[in-house]
Amino acid sequence: MTGMTTAEKLPVSLTTFAADGVTPEPINGPMVWLSSDEAIMTAAPSADGLSGFAVSVGPGIAHFTWSADADMAGGGVHTITLVSEDVTVTAVVVEAAVIKGAFGAPVAK
Repeated sequence: MTGMTTAEKLPVSLTTFAADGVTPEPINGPMVWLSSDEAIMTAAPSADGLSGFAVSVGPGIAHFTWSADADMAGGGVHTITLVSEDVTVTAVVVEAAVIKGAFGAPVAK
């Protein structure tokens, strides 16, 4: 299981392969990203969807499902899918740590 806090985001990179799991192969169009719970984690993919960030929103456990059309022959749609491991997002409580102040311009009493 992977984890992050509500103050962080996780980089993601995806590569598509032939059935041998070794030979890289292209996809037909962009990769589609789907979060299991957008109240916990959302997607910020690049234009082609092969990289981007999992962005924390709130505490909890969520995962991504990625899918793409692998049909490069143009004969239809052949969807390939990957479901990520669970990502645990923990809350970060931000509290005041510094006081700053400034004097204004003088005024008559």
